[in-house]
Amino acid sequence: MAILTSVSVGLVCHPQDGVTLEQLMASVEAAMNRSKRRDKNQVVGDASGSAAGRLG
Repeated sequence: MAILTSVSVGLVCHPQDGVTLEQLMASVEAAMNRSKRRDKNQVVGDASGSAAGRLG
């Protein structure tokens, strides 16, 4: 029996995407939500897109 899984990941970078914990959490939540909207098995950078170019 195969068990299929998927993952959606939101990534942020300190300090580019936020200095405080609250700023970083808001950025990572936005990135994770973008990842979920795109489809399954996605990795998405911060909501502003500044980290996206560094992700490859």
